Amino acid sequence: MLQMLDGQTRAPRVVALRSALQQKYGDAGVDGARFVLKETVDVVMFHFLSMLEEHAPVVKLGVEDDGAWVDAAETSDGLGGELYSSDGWIQRFSRFEKGPAV
Repeated sequence: MLQMLDGQTRAPRVVALRSALQQKYGDAGVDGARFVLKETVDVVMFHFLSMLEEHAPVVKLGVEDDGAWVDAAETSDGLGGELYSSDGWIQRFSRFEKGPAV
């Protein structure tokens, strides 16, 4: 989706969608769609990680740590919250700039 919004795809249907968005709403509309998409992904990740934590006995997220598999929920005080801290997953791994506060 971000590739579509950034004009980095050549699929005819996707090019037409981006063109229609650009024509109807201009650069501000494309930027707004990009912002909403990024925020939506963050919220979905938060809820996914919270679900893993709430259903830890049934569903587990295993991570490798020095060659050993560890249950991420057992080593965390809140998987979802770890997304947003100053040293959290988004800060450490996101390749996108933080958008404006709305």
